[in-house]
Amino acid sequence: MKANKKDKYVSNKLRRIAAAMLAAILSVVFVNYYPVFNNSDYGIVAEAYSTGNYKVNASSGINVRSGAGTGYSKVGAATNGTTFTVDQISGSWGHTNSIKCTGGLKSGWVCLDYCAQISSGGSSGSFQAATYKVQVNSSLKVRTGPGTNYSVKTSLKNGTYVYITSKSGDWGYASNYGGYVSMKYTTFVSYSNLTSDNSGGNSSSNYSTPLNNGTAYLLTPACATGNVLDVTKGGTHNGANIISYSNHGGANQQFRAVYLSNGYYAFYNVNSNKVIDVSGGIAANGTNIQIYEYNGTAAQQWRLISAGNGYYYMQSKLNSSYYLDVCGASSANGANIQLYQGNATNAQKIKFTAVSNSNSSSSNIQLSVPSYKQGDARWKNVKIGTKTIGAVGCIITSIAMAYSYNTNSTVYPDAVKNKLRFSNNSIYWSSVSNCGLSYKSYGGKSINQDIMRDIYNKLKAGRPVVIWCQNSKGNAHAVCVTGYNGNTNSFSASNFSINDPAYSRTNLQQHLNYVDKVYYILY
Repeated sequence: MKANKKDKYVSNKLRRIAAAMLAAILSVVFVNYYPVFNNSDYGIVAEAYSTGNYKVNASSGINVRSGAGTGYSKVGAATNGTTFTVDQISGSWGHTNSIKCTGGLKSGWVCLDYCAQISSGGSSGSFQAATYKVQVNSSLKVRTGPGTNYSVKTSLKNGTYVYITSKSGDWGYASNYGGYVSMKYTTFVSYSNLTSDNSGGNSSSNYSTPLNNGTAYLLTPACATGNVLDVTKGGTHNGANIISYSNHGGANQQFRAVYLSNGYYAFYNVNSNKVIDVSGGIAANGTNIQIYEYNGTAAQQWRLISAGNGYYYMQSKLNSSYYLDVCGASSANGANIQLYQGNATNAQKIKFTAVSNSNSSSSNIQLSVPSYKQGDARWKNVKIGTKTIGAVGCIITSIAMAYSYNTNSTVYPDAVKNKLRFSNNSIYWSSVSNCGLSYKSYGGKSINQDIMRDIYNKLKAGRPVVIWCQNSKGNAHAVCVTGYNGNTNSFSASNFSINDPAYSRTNLQQHLNYVDKVYYILY
């Protein structure tokens, strides 16, 4: 029996509906169960997408939609390089409250397959200070506390940079404006403090760099020439107070100068390996000076400006008008150290006296870790999901090197692969325990003294370290760190030796020149 036109129309319509339903089901299956492989050079991405800061990584840009899928309506389009913050995840889609689109600021969902993650989300306790840009159509209020019930201090225009040093829920403390802003209306820019010029920050050109990098010094205030800066009772915890106290030669009174850039130093306490820090990153008269784990913020960076007669003013990077200061210009033991506006008094003049032989500490550790290449014909074609060890097996091959050394045996990458767990091409980091390893996340930090000291301490304990890094383009790579030969007062990445599973690189700095952000170490 021949079908009429109406029957054909209904039949074709039903087929189209069925095809659309099948496509939707398959898209859900693949989005929820198969993390998309990141086009990294010899890299393996982390387990799945997570909340945090992202950047559009598609030359043609991306669409912003009203829901988590291509079936939802388009609300805008963002160009390549646009940064935004994701607060919810649904499969391979992320929700953002504020993303700059060609038609203005929008909230909605974007497909993270076409984006590069800059940093992962986390609890407020693990928040890393960073510069954010205000993204509003009108203005953003700065409040005295983390909520709309607090009074307004000022308002910020769209495009203003704020340096967020801590978080409370959806609110961030903008240290350069001394108040809280809703981070729903900001987007991540950089971990560097880019706000100094906007907030009266350091623009001085008369600074000096008189200190030897890596050398420990006693810091003597001109108002109390028999005293030096001292960490109270030898404290080693974050927030331990700094005072002026009689010189007794203890390690809690010695500070190692580490030159950073543009005239700035960080000062590491020899006893605790924590640095001189402005509490809360607040540039205000009377803010306490303490020690704190190095985090690279402006609160921990100081320029030295000559005060004559061998003394220097310690100018804070937070604001060029503020300096390290002895409270009340007191000469008494226990006088507190604070931040205060420049007044050219003896309370703000510091003399640096080098501690004898403080820069002579060095170490040579070389572990005899076997070197494997992921492109070795014996295992390069072994599958990891839809890829192979030869294509994306840098992490597996690096783990095989560490595992072989730790067990004093020969265990090749194909055997190690069977001990690990994967979701398609992506490793579950927790499964490295099956190879006797632990892992630690650094969340995309730039290499610093604390990370290098952490790696050094693992090597010193006889444990090779696998380090997994990624760059801004999403390229990732892992290597096995096998030794260190150099100064331990001030670590240098070029002094760490590595076994690279893909390239001929021999030291950690060469690796970081390619992938500069540290995400995980395994040990």
